[in-house]
Amino acid sequence: MNTPSDPNSPLVIREYPIFQVLFGLIFSGVGLYIAFGDSRQLLFGMLFFSIGLAVALFLGAIVTITVDKTVGLVSIVSQYIWRRKYEEYEIKDIVGVEVSSRQSHSRRGGSTTVYGVQLLLADGQNVDLFNTYSSGRSGKEKTAQKLRDYLGLLDAESARSMMLASSAAGQPGFQPANPQQAAGAAWVSELQAGQGGEPAYNVTNGVRWQVTDRVGDGSEFNGMRVLRWFSPDFKLPYGFLYLVQKPKGSPVMRTSGLLGGLSMTLYRASLRLFGFDDEHTPGLEQAALLKSLDPRLEDNYMALSTDEYGARQLLNPWATMPLARWAENHPLKQIQSSDAAGQLAVLFSPLGVYVACIGLPPAQHDALTELGVELVKAQGGGADPA
Repeated sequence: MNTPSDPNSPLVIREYPIFQVLFGLIFSGVGLYIAFGDSRQLLFGMLFFSIGLAVALFLGAIVTITVDKTVGLVSIVSQYIWRRKYEEYEIKDIVGVEVSSRQSHSRRGGSTTVYGVQLLLADGQNVDLFNTYSSGRSGKEKTAQKLRDYLGLLDAESARSMMLASSAAGQPGFQPANPQQAAGAAWVSELQAGQGGEPAYNVTNGVRWQVTDRVGDGSEFNGMRVLRWFSPDFKLPYGFLYLVQKPKGSPVMRTSGLLGGLSMTLYRASLRLFGFDDEHTPGLEQAALLKSLDPRLEDNYMALSTDEYGARQLLNPWATMPLARWAENHPLKQIQSSDAAGQLAVLFSPLGVYVACIGLPPAQHDALTELGVELVKAQGGGADPA
C-alpha cells in the first residue's frame, strides 16, 4: 500500500493473490502426487490438479487500485495470468467505503465469516474492490480506512452518529404535537408583534433578539423541543458560516469529493432540522468544510462556509471563547439524557445571527441568549448599552 506524502498524489493499493496461489499449488501438487503415485487414482488425482489450476488461473489476480484526485477517478485493475480486467469510477460518485461480509457454510452446518471492501456509489451500487473475500476483518478495515482518509469520507456508522438528528430532519419522523399544526415547518416568533407590525425584540447588552419556534405550542423531535435564537444586529453581505456541534473527538464529515453525496446530504438535513433554507444559506453548493478550527473548537464542532477566510475572521477569539465554554458546559453525547441540552447549531447569514439547540431545558434558555449575544458582540454588532 503506497501512502502519498502529497495529499494530491495518487493513492495506490495493491493486493497479491497469495492465498489463491498457495491453495492452487497445494491442490495441484496433491493431484499430481495422487495421479502419478497410483495409476488407479489417475482421474481422482487429475481432478485435484484441475481444481488447483482453476483457482490459480481464475481467482489468482493481482489487484491494483489507483485513486487519482487530479483526474477525479478510481481505477481497479485485476491482472490474471490469462486476462486483464479494468474498471473505472468517478470520485464524485463515491459516497462511502465499507467493509462487507459474507457467510461461508460447510456441509457439517458450520459457518465462517469472510470479508471484503466495497465502494458505495451515490446511485446505490456497491462495488467490490477485490475479486475474493477472505477471513480477517482488521486488514480489510485498514484498507477501507486508508481510502476513507484519502477521499475524506466517513463510514456510515460514524456519519449517523455525527448528526444525531439529521437523518430524520424534515420529516417522516416529525409529528406535530397538534394535528392542526400541519404546516408546522414554519417558524414564528414567540414574542408579540410590536407597533406597525414589526417584530418585537428583547434587548440584552445592546443586542436585539427574539426566540423562534415552530407553529403552535412547540415542536417535538424525538420528544425534544427545537429552539432557535435570532438577532438581526449582525449580517453577512453574502454567503454563510454554519457551525454545528458534534460528539467530542468524533471525526468530521468531509465534503471533498462528496458534493451531492452522503456528507452534504447530512449537512442539508441538519440545516432543515433547524429551519434554515436557501435564503439563510446562499451559495450552499459552493460551501466547503473548514479544514481546521481553533484547538478549543476542533474537538466539539465542525464548520461549513462559503468563505474560508471570512469564516476564520468570524471565529475570532471573542467568538471562540463562548463557543468553547458552551461545549464544556453542554457536551454532546451519542446517547443524550432527556434533561441535557442537545446539538447546538450557529449560523451567521445575510439575515442575521442564529443560535439553535435541540432539547434545551427551560432552565438553560438564558444560557442560549447569553451565547447569542456574545457572538453578535464579537462581530461588533448591537448598540452600546446605555
